[in-house]
Amino acid sequence: EKMKAVVEMKLKFARDISKEFLKDIYGNDFPGLQAFTRQVSADNMEMIQRDFSEAQWNGEIRKDIKIDFLMYFLNKSIEMISDEKLVKMYSSVSEMIKELTGFFFYGIIEREK
Repeated sequence: EKMKAVVEMKLKFARDISKEFLKDIYGNDFPGLQAFTRQVSADNMEMIQRDFSEAQWNGEIRKDIKIDFLMYFLNKSIEMISDEKLVKMYSSVSEMIKELTGFFFYGIIEREK
């Protein structure tokens, strides 16, 4: 439920993000903004790693998957957001983030609604 709430919050935020704004954030030449973005990202990743570990301990995430792998995959997904080739596949940033998030949590196997 916690992860679902976080995902919904991120998707709501992403609805208002334009491709140009995303490019400005991730492709900027302002050292102060880059440092701030890196720090916020590192803080968020730390929190997510704790949440994943707790969820795994509680049996909500498979026991046979490494949390380090999940974090690596999540970081690669974040890198993908600034990939021009990927961005061009979607009509909006929100649509792209929704698909990346769905893939991360559910993979490619059809799930029951």
